[in-house]
Amino acid sequence: MFGTNLNEAPIFLAVIGSNDATAAFNSIVEQVNTSSTDAPDAHTAVTDTYAEQGITVFDKLLDRVLTDAVYTCTTARLSNFLDRNSYTTYRYMYSGVFPSASIFKDAGAYHTSEVPQVFGTWERSNRSGNATEQQIKLSSFMQKTWANFAKDSEKGVGWAKAGSTLLGRELGVLGEGDSAGVTVKRKAMVDYACALYDTITYFFGFDVVRGCAGVIGLGIGTERRYSASL
Repeated sequence: MFGTNLNEAPIFLAVIGSNDATAAFNSIVEQVNTSSTDAPDAHTAVTDTYAEQGITVFDKLLDRVLTDAVYTCTTARLSNFLDRNSYTTYRYMYSGVFPSASIFKDAGAYHTSEVPQVFGTWERSNRSGNATEQQIKLSSFMQKTWANFAKDSEKGVGWAKAGSTLLGRELGVLGEGDSAGVTVKRKAMVDYACALYDTITYFFGFDVVRGCAGVIGLGIGTERRYSASL
């Protein structure tokens, strides 16, 4: 079982600043897959893809592009590889946003924000706010889910394993909206831009032919987080 957070990028963008953030965005756009002769230029391909999802404000676009290129789509590729090679694989996306976990304005479900939820180490109260009932219940749900997977992955975790459904309804979204559990969605709902980033996922070492999961840096974090050994 492994996955990503809805907003992996903002915590890195806040550290590197606007100039470097824009540079990172441009470096990704330059590598976008536009191999078709009648394809639009890379920048247009990226902006149009996200505009179809209602994402047009640059800060939101920046988050989405960097999160998808570095995290969402590499995870999707690795998940597909593991499924094709007969590993029992469950994929999640964490989207919980809570006052006591928000380390800066509009942080969203940022990189590592799920860790206190998994280990039950969230703060009851701090200068950002108080723990909510949803947050407490979600933490309990996640701890149980992780423990059950570690005990016996074949019994399932509350949503379908990778590659087991006709329409790909096998992504467990944790903490979405008011949920204190899982909302199961089609993986295409979050992987819609991944075809753009094929070149980048290979660049990061996520080669489905060799099964390599090595990573190299782009100025922002790229480590994998596994809940149990494969």
